[in-house]
Amino acid sequence: MRDDLDTALSRLARAPVPARLAALDVEPFDWLLNQPRDSGSGFQHGALAAAAAILIGVAGSTVPSGRLEARALLSPLGPTTPLTPSTLLGDVG
Repeated sequence: MRDDLDTALSRLARAPVPARLAALDVEPFDWLLNQPRDSGSGFQHGALAAAAAILIGVAGSTVPSGRLEARALLSPLGPTTPLTPSTLLGDVG
């Protein structure tokens, strides 16, 4: 069976390419080549997006978000947190 498949694939590789298949890519590529080129608009849009992101980040970091207060750390690695393993096990017995 493997030899039959190899033979069929070899025959297919040696066969000429059908005209419709050979011309399949011609029309889209011709259309792309004939489109007017806009030089630099991609770079300009990227630069505008980067500048807007920087401005929004700076504005967001400078505007106060309200009253700031320290909160208890919720981490099982802290020395006196409610999530230490000994408190999570509870009283057994």
